[in-house]
Parts: sequence; structure tokens; C-alpha cells
Amino acid sequence: MKIAEIKKRHFKIRRELSCLLSELNLGQVPPVILCIGTDRMIGDSLGPLVGSLLARKRKARLLVYGTLSQPVHALNLDETLNEIKKKHPCSPVIAVDASLGEALQIGKISVRPGSLCPGAGVHKSLPLVGDISITGITGTDCSQPYLALQTARLSIVMEMAEIISLCILDACRKPSTALCGLPKPEAESPRRYIPDPLLQGHRWQSGSP
Repeated sequence: MKIAEIKKRHFKIRRELSCLLSELNLGQVPPVILCIGTDRMIGDSLGPLVGSLLARKRKARLLVYGTLSQPVHALNLDETLNEIKKKHPCSPVIAVDASLGEALQIGKISVRPGSLCPGAGVHKSLPLVGDISITGITGTDCSQPYLALQTARLSIVMEMAEIISLCILDACRKPSTALCGLPKPEAESPRRYIPDPLLQGHRWQSGSP
């Protein structure tokens, strides 16, 4: 991907995330970044990769759950949610996860208000998570979702993880001032949020096992 295209994606995602954080009226309460997924499957490693990239930025002092060394997945999601609720009861949660979609949409990153449903793409029933959701399409929504996640391209997943982590870092510094210097929304787009690349019946299909 060309540098100009990467910058454009970064600006757009950063703007959307900054707007959502500003609307939550955070004040002095930092958000919790909940990165869902596993390091055992390339297509589902988006969340842990984002978490690890953020955790390395110790000066940012972000509240990060879910990294490559300590992933948050189906087996410990409930426990992690309880821990977040106990330790950070007033903090909004930014949930990050991989998703499945159409082949042409692989590499697409979406930012939305509200929760996502981890594991939906592999037909698992897990609790909804997040006040703000960030998903990246890493594989195709097909009859063999685990195969799609296993054969995902690491280069694409890593590229999305780097963009998402940079956008979160920028937006969490100060949501109100993070908008400074960003390009104005396109005049022809009446919608505020990034269009959902998935079909209505397949929204937020995450790959967490």
C-alpha cells in the first residue's frame, strides 16, 4: 500500500475514534483498550498485535488488556470483563477484534459506536463487549471460517494492527484536541461513521476461538 493511502486511512480512522471518544465526555477517565483474539491463528491475531504494540508505549500509560503474551479469548473473556469492571468501573471500553467479510474487503478497518460480538464469525456465543468497536477484516466469511483465519496474510494483519494502534494512541492523548490537523470529512458523505463493509446479517463477525 502506498504511503499516501496509509496516511489517508490513518486520518479517517483517527477522526472517527476521536469523535466517539469526545462524545463519551471522558474528562479524566482513561479508556480501557480490550484487544480480543489469539496468537495461535494469524487471522485472529489482530487484537493481540494491537495490544502488544500499545503496551510497548509505556509513556502513553494506556489501560491495555490482551497482548500476544497474554491474549484475551473465549476461555478468559468473562474473567477479563469482570476484572475490568472491578478495576475500572467508570472507564469506557474500546474493543478491538478481527472479523470476517467479503474477499474484496480484506484489510478494511471499521470504527463504530457500541459493542462487538467476539467469536460470531466462528459461531461462538460470547458476551457483547465495548463502548466503541474497532474491527479489521482479516479473512473471508465462508463455510470454513477457521481455515480462512489460518490462511490469512500476516502482512495485511500487521499493517492493520500498526494503523489501529497509532490511531488509538493519537486519539487517546486528548480526544478533543486529537481532531486538530485532521482533514475535514468528505462533503459528499452524509454519514458520520465509516460505512460497514459487512452485510447486515454478518456484522461484527469476530474470529476469537
